[in-house]
Amino acid sequence: DVWHRDTFGRTTLTGRETNFTGILSEYRGFNRMWREPNRWEWGHTAGGVSTYTSFPYKAGQALAVDLIQEWLLDFGMNLAVYGIVAAATGTPFGWNEVGKAAFGATVGAGVKGTFSLGHYATFRGGPWKTGLSQVDQGNPYARRPNDDSWTAEFA
Repeated sequence: DVWHRDTFGRTTLTGRETNFTGILSEYRGFNRMWREPNRWEWGHTAGGVSTYTSFPYKAGQALAVDLIQEWLLDFGMNLAVYGIVAAATGTPFGWNEVGKAAFGATVGAGVKGTFSLGHYATFRGGPWKTGLSQVDQGNPYARRPNDDSWTAEFA
């Protein structure tokens, strides 16, 4: 944080060392970073040397973010649809509709998560998928996948 002291000795916060442009921008940056399992990330130190964070951990983190985000969006939309239908037909909106919305969101997020898990289970989609996608982008076949991170997103 950057603090300013005026003539009268009052200290006020005038800015941050990071370019904070709003909570939605913060969400976008962290969301992009956490959903990229191929990012370089360093963990705890072992003997004074940083250890590399394993791919299964990062894939699990990406899967968790996907599942939570998908479930919340699907649940909210299902609630809205059930509410509109109840208002349009004059039927009561109760816990039964909330349960149906939660069940639908769980099924939708579960299906998406299952396919994502299958993709991540082959460790980055397998060497052929990663290599061919790099060739499609004009890079060498053996190039390591890009690193979507806060710095890369807003560079």
